Amino acid sequence: MYTQEQIDAMTEEQKSEAWNQMWRNFCVSDSFEPGSPAKPLTVAAALEEGVIGPQETFVCDAPRRWAATGSSASAFTATAPFGGADPDESCNDAMMQIAARMGVERFARYQEIFGFGQKTGIDLPGEADTAGLIFHADNMGAADLACNSFGQTYNCTMVQMA
Repeated sequence: MYTQEQIDAMTEEQKSEAWNQMWRNFCVSDSFEPGSPAKPLTVAAALEEGVIGPQETFVCDAPRRWAATGSSASAFTATAPFGGADPDESCNDAMMQIAARMGVERFARYQEIFGFGQKTGIDLPGEADTAGLIFHADNMGAADLACNSFGQTYNCTMVQMA
């Protein structure tokens, strides 16, 4: 909050900036790593591309490692049937296996299709520019692909995720 004295001392531009900060909509203006809510997008893309089937299952047995970047991504220890109704069956390891089948080119294309890294055009002020906060096929390595598959190492806004 500002006192009347502080408001009177502001230029019109400063007042406008103060209003924008006070009424800022974090759903449009802030970016975050979406995490597990992005998993259905990985699955949808893989189904669309025919690299997995609706009754296929994946075993979540161990962390996966990628020597090319020296990175590793952890996984849960569980058997995760694809398409199961139980959200506890969600498994990062399964997402990594699915994304590896898709490959960098297809995965990056579906991130674009789903609108990540692009403004939505929503009629609200202050939409964040997330173009530089996602990987593209030309800069996505195996570890990046794996982490992106379960919603990590890239950013989006809540509006983009919705």
